[in-house]
Amino acid sequence: MIILFIITNYGDTVKRIIISCIALLFVLNTIFSVCAAENVDFKLSNAECDINRLIDIEVIANGRQNLCAVTVEFTYDKSMFEFREAKTDNTNASIKSNETVNCVKTVYLCADGTDIRNGKTIFTITLKAIKEGTGYIDFRVYECVDKNVEFMQIDNCTSAKVTVNGSSHSNKREGSDSEKSANTSDSNKSSKGKSTRNEVTTSQSTVDNLGALNSVNDNKASYIFIGVLIGFGIVIVLSFAFLFGRKTALTKSNNKK
Repeated sequence: MIILFIITNYGDTVKRIIISCIALLFVLNTIFSVCAAENVDFKLSNAECDINRLIDIEVIANGRQNLCAVTVEFTYDKSMFEFREAKTDNTNASIKSNETVNCVKTVYLCADGTDIRNGKTIFTITLKAIKEGTGYIDFRVYECVDKNVEFMQIDNCTSAKVTVNGSSHSNKREGSDSEKSANTSDSNKSSKGKSTRNEVTTSQSTVDNLGALNSVNDNKASYIFIGVLIGFGIVIVLSFAFLFGRKTALTKSNNKK
């Protein structure tokens, strides 16, 4: 009401100033709304295993809001790895995977939301290493939703590096284990041996707690951009105010004459 009164009863200069301020506030509100969206980082854990063994790759999310849903597409060298399954330790969550020719698509759902502050393993994928060498598990994340059913902005995605050792490395380790077994007591010697599957899950690398710092540069750039816009808006408003004051002074001076 006040704005309408001013526009109706004052001149063109005041109208321009008010319209410019309203437009500036609208732009700043839009920018702050975008920047206020919750950010989340994703990374896969690096790992090492022997050939013909199973290995678990952890999918780690890091953000301030609880994660309720996310879709992840994994891509990798299929001549080096074979997909086995995706699983989660969260009893309140469900997970579904679909292997296609080009990728493995996995959907993670948790109605109550998963706390991902300071980094949290939301689920793991199990692969079988079928070729010696070093490979990478790449992935793409989308449809990431928080507990308020709002989309979360994805900042960083870090792929996994997997080292697969050859049969010679495996034989050396088995030989060392055999030497240890030869030094056991007679009672252990007489016990029955257990066969070992070729597909054995290996341990993973630990979570990097500094992963949350990766998005600092992006946030700084956003703040700088916002600061520049605010400064530019202030300059415009002051310029209009100066012109208005100058025009008013000239009008008063002419009236006196």
